[in-house]
Amino acid sequence: MKLLSNVKKLAAFSAATTLPIFSLTAANWAQDATGTFNWEDAVNWSTNPSPAPGDTGAATGEIANILSGSLQNRNLVVDINSNLPVATGNVRIDASQGATASNVLNINNGGTLNANNTTTTLLTLNEGGTNNPGASATINVFTGGTLNASQIRLARDEGTSSVNVNGGAVNWTGGGGGAPFAMRTDSANATAELNISNGGTFTSDNNGAQFLMGSATSLVTVSGSSTFQMLGNSGVGGRAILNMNTPNAVATDTKISLDGSSATFVVEDINLFSQTVSGSMATLELTADSAGVSTVDIINSGNINLSSDGTTNSILDLDLTNYNLANGTSLVIADYTNGNYNGGTFDTINVTGANFDSIDYLTGSLITVNVTAVPEPAAYALLFGVTGLVFGVIQRRKSSK
Repeated sequence: MKLLSNVKKLAAFSAATTLPIFSLTAANWAQDATGTFNWEDAVNWSTNPSPAPGDTGAATGEIANILSGSLQNRNLVVDINSNLPVATGNVRIDASQGATASNVLNINNGGTLNANNTTTTLLTLNEGGTNNPGASATINVFTGGTLNASQIRLARDEGTSSVNVNGGAVNWTGGGGGAPFAMRTDSANATAELNISNGGTFTSDNNGAQFLMGSATSLVTVSGSSTFQMLGNSGVGGRAILNMNTPNAVATDTKISLDGSSATFVVEDINLFSQTVSGSMATLELTADSAGVSTVDIINSGNINLSSDGTTNSILDLDLTNYNLANGTSLVIADYTNGNYNGGTFDTINVTGANFDSIDYLTGSLITVNVTAVPEPAAYALLFGVTGLVFGVIQRRKSSK
């Protein structure tokens, strides 16, 4: 039975103790009626010794490298429907060495992937190779599913990697020493996405945890009544920081997108524009519903920093197409009542569905955008009609003279 090339044997605690080694096999995959591979199906695993993957009593020292090695060139969908502890070692979902490979891990209702050992466990997507921009690796966390992870890396090499929290929950512990959630790469073709929708939650409460957005294309989207929270503890043990456009070897296009007025986006520190590569872009995109837009909230005496080093185009995109202006013409986009504004401004402000009037960065510990209504076509017609009438009267008076 051909084992994955990346799976490593773990060192024994003592000469008399051997830790379990769990590895997906390349030959004996068993599909269900829908063509999906079941994580819990023992046929899909080589175990030495037991217990099998999914057993909540699995011993410390378990390691799992999934959808990697000899499976990279296959288009696989793997389901998790129960609890899988990964006490020590790394979990890897990789399609980078297959030019068009697409590997998917679904954490379904009742499924839990525990990869949150505080010092060693690392969850990686598309970290295995380069020169394959067509490859993709995806984790879907559906309603009732949970991903617990200490460290997460997306799109370290070429290709597309994404974590989609579709009603489920991702608890990022940050591991020891504030280990990061990293969207970072040296490739100009990598794309990394975190999408939170349908009431899903992404939460980190680890002091000093850093969220690093630095892939060629990095996107964080929060829509509906979903939640993104990086909760530090007033700077004790280091701050919880979200960095867009972290210095890297390639120009980057990073975006935070909040859709509707009920999304929760809470951070301790946020640095939007810290890239050092010319041509980079960092965008805060806010799409309104009829009630308004969602707000970036700063907590624990944290900081919001809009300063750019001059190489990054910092952009605010505000879509008010569906907004009811009767609810007000001043929209709060950031609240640092419990934090600080460290300066900087947006280089470019784009407003659709209304006319941009002004932006206020300092009043009331809020960043507020002021807009005015776009005149209706009928109003333009009336204006042109009145103008034409006045012009006609003036012309007649000139003629009579």
